[in-house]
Parts: sequence; structure tokens; C-alpha cells
Amino acid sequence: MTALLITGGSGLLGVNWAIHRRHVDDVHLVLHSRDVAINGVKSHHIDLLDLKATTDLLEDVSPDVVIHTAGLTNIEECEINPQKSEIANYLIARNVAKVCASCSCKLVHISTDHLFEGNSPKATEETVPNPQNVYATHKLAAEEAVLEVCPAALVVRTNFMGRGPSYRRSFSDKIKDTLEADNHIHSFDDVFFSPMSIKRLIDLVHKVLKKDFVGRLHIGSGERISKYDLTVKLAEAYGFNGDCVQPVQAARLRNSVKRPLDLSLSSKLLEDLLSIA
Repeated sequence: MTALLITGGSGLLGVNWAIHRRHVDDVHLVLHSRDVAINGVKSHHIDLLDLKATTDLLEDVSPDVVIHTAGLTNIEECEINPQKSEIANYLIARNVAKVCASCSCKLVHISTDHLFEGNSPKATEETVPNPQNVYATHKLAAEEAVLEVCPAALVVRTNFMGRGPSYRRSFSDKIKDTLEADNHIHSFDDVFFSPMSIKRLIDLVHKVLKKDFVGRLHIGSGERISKYDLTVKLAEAYGFNGDCVQPVQAARLRNSVKRPLDLSLSSKLLEDLLSIA
């Protein structure tokens, strides 16, 4: 049984990762302020900004793998409060990587698909990043710091979907909630990405871990789809007519936060690594 330590234990990905792996691994969740109780999972409340506390935890748990999902993903909040973003998305990631390196345990650092300018489809691991906002800037800095202090880390760039806990609604949850309340929703037909289910992401990461791959890896669905087309599919899956979804253009909106329009990722390296047809 693998000892698995998951940071960001109250987040969408952290909670789902713990639930999905608790029957096959010895799972430990790292929490900050919110209490999360999951049967078969051990919880630990610490401040990951505290290097000594983080070191003590890893020495106590002795994890085989640390999955670092903690971070601030609200792009508007990052823009308004860049110091908070720097702490949550960069400094904590660097700390976790330092401790993993000193404790000789495997680190999986969860990054993002927001790193690029977004003017061309299916970015590869070789595509030069060009962050467009504070969130992306700090996530890229985190990648660089993680691989500098912990060269054996696996850095996963991805976008995922799944059911969130009651206190944190996911992208698909919000679509369902909106349709049930208003019977219509607007979605961007000029924003493209390559999301995959959380369960599929988790399974793929653990398969990659068996390959001892290190460095940056794109893990996406392999499909480039607009948010509008995905919303239509989800609406129909929830029992609504696709006509309930109305297209809008992100490029026409006046928004204080600049965002890339094409976040799609190429998963060719992943497919070759795992021999996925």
C-alpha cells in the first residue's frame, strides 16, 4: 500500500483524489482552515508556508508520494490580491518541493493550462509559456521553482471536471445549478480547452508515476472543445434541451483580467508514454 499525502485537502481535486484512492492507498489529507472528514482518510491541519511544520509532517507520515493540489484558483482574486496569489500558488509550492527533496519522496505538482498566450491550439510541453495574468505568472514561477529544488518532480498541466463538495461547486456543478434555477445559461463559444474527468486524471497520474517520468507533462482529454459545446453536452446529460445554452464571446467582454482564449493542450507525450491509442 502506498502512503499518499495530498495537499489542498478541502479543494475539488484534493477531496476527489482522497475519495478515489482511499481503498488502495494509505491516504493523508493536508488541511489549512476547513475541516474535512472522509472515511478511511487521515487529516492533518498545518500551514504549508511553515517550512518546519511541513518537514515535521512529512517525517511523521513518511509518504511515498505527495500530491500538491493546494493553491488559489480564483483568477479574479489573484489579480486583486497578488500577494495572496504569490503565497498560495508559488511560495507554498516551493516549500513543499524543498521538503519533498529533503525527504526523498516523490512529488506530483498540479499546475494549470493557463500558462500560454492562447492564440494557437493544443500547446505542447515545448510551447513557450506567456502568462497573461497574475494567476498564470505565479503558477509558472511555481513550476520553475519546483523543478529547480526537486528535479525528480512530476509537474502536471491539466484541466479537470467533477463533482465538488457542497461548499465548493465545480464548473459542471454550476452549470447544473444554473439550469435548474433559470432553465438557461450562457457559455463562451470562443474559449477552447481540453478538460477531462477528475477520475480519469487521477488514474492517469498514477499510471505515469509507475513510469518514473519526471518534468512537465500535459494531461488532458486529447480533444479541443469550446466551453459552449461542452456546456451543451452537459446540459443534455442533465436532461435539459441544448437550446437552453446560449453562446457568448469572451473576446467581446470587457474584463479587468486578461485570459487566454485557447487553453487546449496536446497530450501527445502522455499518449506515447502510456501507449494510449
